[in-house]
Amino acid sequence: LFDTYKEMVGLAEGYTERNRKGFIIPIKPRKPPYMKQRIMLVGDAAGFADPITAEGFTYALKSGLEAGKAMVAGKNPEEISSLYHAGIDEDINQELNIAAKISKPFYFSKTIRKVVFKRYGERLCHSMVGFLEGKRSYRLAAKNNSLILKFFKGAA
Repeated sequence: LFDTYKEMVGLAEGYTERNRKGFIIPIKPRKPPYMKQRIMLVGDAAGFADPITAEGFTYALKSGLEAGKAMVAGKNPEEISSLYHAGIDEDINQELNIAAKISKPFYFSKTIRKVVFKRYGERLCHSMVGFLEGKRSYRLAAKNNSLILKFFKGAA
């Protein structure tokens, strides 16, 4: 599955792996800064993983792209850091903050989780694929879904 994913995002050609291991995925972003001096945190190192699914490839790629854009556009470490943090805040942190709010009832209430998955499990799993593929966003889902909006008003 990982090899198929690499092909889908265009990483398969010319890429060789030396060591493939699994690690615990942090599902809570670290607190900023994500760059200090000349070191940038991206992907799992920055805690960028979906708090509902624990998927991190999408956010690793997004944060890596933001880091690259910042390095190309910035003239010095301070400017690079500013550009990187702005890109991360807009594209990743807002999304993960919404996902974190949505995830709370699933992980903190066994009863809610059981009821939701019993009633909507298959539909929910199918819809999550869009988030995993980066084709859907929690921000748009929250704007377009009154149930999610009601939850945010109560959870905020």
